[in-house]
Amino acid sequence: MPSIPTYTSQRNITSNPGAPLRNEVDNQANNNLLNTVNQISQQWSAANDVMQYTDASAKYGVAAADIQARAEADPDFNNTEKYVKELEKAKADSLKGIANQQIANKAAAEFNLNNQVAAFKIGNQFRQKQIVHSKVQLKTNIDIEQNKKLSTSSDIEKAKSDAKIKGLIEASIASGVLDAAEADKMLREAQTDSVKFDIYADQATDEKDSQVLKELKDPNGKYSFLPPDERLSLIKQSQDRIFNNNQTFKREVEVSQDHRTNEFILKMAEGTATFKDIDSEYAIPEEKGGMPRTILDQYQRRLQRGVESDLNQILQEKDTDKDPTKRAKLAKEYNDLIEYYLDDKTDQWKAKEALAKGLADGLIDPQEQKILYPLKNSLKDIQFNRSTSPVDWAIKSVKEMMGASNASDEEIAIRIKQLVNGIGEGKSPQQMSGEIMSQEMLKNFPDIESYPEKGVEYLNEDGRKYIVFPNKTWKWADGKTTK
Repeated sequence: MPSIPTYTSQRNITSNPGAPLRNEVDNQANNNLLNTVNQISQQWSAANDVMQYTDASAKYGVAAADIQARAEADPDFNNTEKYVKELEKAKADSLKGIANQQIANKAAAEFNLNNQVAAFKIGNQFRQKQIVHSKVQLKTNIDIEQNKKLSTSSDIEKAKSDAKIKGLIEASIASGVLDAAEADKMLREAQTDSVKFDIYADQATDEKDSQVLKELKDPNGKYSFLPPDERLSLIKQSQDRIFNNNQTFKREVEVSQDHRTNEFILKMAEGTATFKDIDSEYAIPEEKGGMPRTILDQYQRRLQRGVESDLNQILQEKDTDKDPTKRAKLAKEYNDLIEYYLDDKTDQWKAKEALAKGLADGLIDPQEQKILYPLKNSLKDIQFNRSTSPVDWAIKSVKEMMGASNASDEEIAIRIKQLVNGIGEGKSPQQMSGEIMSQEMLKNFPDIESYPEKGVEYLNEDGRKYIVFPNKTWKWADGKTTK
């Protein structure tokens, strides 16, 4: 029987012994794919790290630049710590976006270094600001001391201000605000400014009267520390100041004279000018702006003629029986008192002026009533002898004592009334004048009882010296008994 041909798979498979098996081919392909995926994953991870690092660096860079810009613009030099903290926060915020710890550590190291550099820069900027501020404050404090010198006439206080200025500069050297060269320059400038302040404060209107100019010209004088060329420059400034003072003073004198003369003319025209106004004008020297004396003398004589005419008209009044009227008699009594007790002619005219005005309408002027009327009543029963009367001596003593202490006319009149009243009650003139002197002394010199035996010297408004003793007496320093 014929045989059927068959297919042997083993034979077919093994017919090419060098060909790989199918499962080996698949494994190799899988490995290749896995390697490729790993490479891509690694490359992406590295790229992501780079992107996160770049983003963090950019974020930190922007924040750090903003912080440094604000620090540079901040005038408060005490804010260094504030900006250092902000840099640390900027670093921490910037690192939050980095997932890879190794990359984060690397970035943190870089940011730390940058922060240290930025903090040093900010700190240095603030130190410079503080130094600038301290220099400004130093100059301000020096100006304050210079102004103190300008406002005082005491050499001791001026010396204190100079010492304070020197101390401020030395302290600034010690603290590093100034270096030696700056300090030397500032000290010399302060010294020069001090002299300029002295020149500015100089009120002399003539070179011979200027102590500042005298000291500047003296090579061994107060300003000898100045370099010669600088001293010459300041001498010129002093001379210019004196010239300007002179011109300003002349203008002020002319303006003052014109103003005062016009005001007085207006008072004369209105009939309101008085001898008190005359006194006020005489108190201002002509060379210091007072009215020209020729004009003032004319107006004084005119006032005197007017008062004399008014008073004479009252004194000469007669009634129907050809006897003096009541007002004429009253005027004569007052007029006699005025001439008897007021030695100074100016005081007499002032009193007569008040009397004439007070009696013009038949009434006593209030001021005259306060001074003259009580005096008249107190004196009516006392006999006076002008040359020998102890009352007259007592009155003159009280007047002289109170005049020495610059008492007003009203105060003197009140004390004289007290003196006369006491005499009228039986006390001696010596006793009353002693009581009044004691009262006045205690009033004007409360600590008089503690004065030394030799007394204490004073100066009255007229420039005359007098001595006050602890026993409540006094005398003129020149030994004279009257003005």
